[in-house]
Amino acid sequence: MKVIAEFLGTALLVILGNGAVANVHLKGNKGFASGWIVIASGYGIDVIVPVMMFHQISAQINPAVTIGLAAWGHHSWSVIPAFRTAQLLGAMVGQLSIVTTHKPRYDQTKRLEDVLGTFSTINSAGSRANGLATEFLGTVVLALAAVVILDGPSFAGAPGAAAIGVGFLVWGRRSRRSERSGSEPRP
Repeated sequence: MKVIAEFLGTALLVILGNGAVANVHLKGNKGFASGWIVIASGYGIDVIVPVMMFHQISAQINPAVTIGLAAWGHHSWSVIPAFRTAQLLGAMVGQLSIVTTHKPRYDQTKRLEDVLGTFSTINSAGSRANGLATEFLGTVVLALAAVVILDGPSFAGAPGAAAIGVGFLVWGRRSRRSERSGSEPRP
């Protein structure tokens, strides 16, 4: 059941989050060219939904969080391959859903960076070293903060509040680093 929750939670995160990215970057959408704040807000809010839906089963929806929780002793290291596979497949299904539902908008969009940005992280600084450093720092901050929020004493007995806390974490993280290395967290 936990693996299914990881699959569904990650698929939902990608559908909602990358849907926000597609809304901003694909020509013809109502949110076209509305900026980073729409993406950051979208991802921040969109992370709350699957975490609240699946928190009683499993709602890590990100390999960095899965590894962080194993390091924290929340679960065994042996679950990582199954969770990672479920997260990857969920992300693929989620992205396929975005491509399918936004196909006319992909066809209208001529700027390749806008199309690529709905699939992958793009380093606008033009520096792979900067992109790597930004991704590394962002992942460490995400994993550590999410583990403490989700499993720490502050929200014990209040998983809904913890989900909102993680949503604000993602919102802030997206706002801080989107310009340098892209807008999407990658499962």
